[in-house]
Amino acid sequence: MEIKNLVEKIVFDEYQLLQLKQALTKLNRKKIELKEVKEIILNQRTVIMESLVDLLFFYLSQQQSRLSSNEKGEKIKKLQLQIKEREDLLEEIGKRLENIKLIP
Repeated sequence: MEIKNLVEKIVFDEYQLLQLKQALTKLNRKKIELKEVKEIILNQRTVIMESLVDLLFFYLSQQQSRLSSNEKGEKIKKLQLQIKEREDLLEEIGKRLENIKLIP
């Protein structure tokens, strides 16, 4: 899932939006004070901020893991290449030794 979609889900959380809508309706009907609505808004913004920070930490750790995996993959490929080169060299040395043994 793209990070944009994850951020969108956090920012436009349906439950929080419904809660805010209900608070504004109560404010219009003078059932709650403006101070309470402001408190709800601030609490929601705090939850959004905390969720975004958690998401960013998770996303960054995933990116680091991918980089680490890529680096490991590159090291493995390099080691496999070195092993292949050494095997080829050993084969060549073996062939030359056989030729030397065959020469009287």
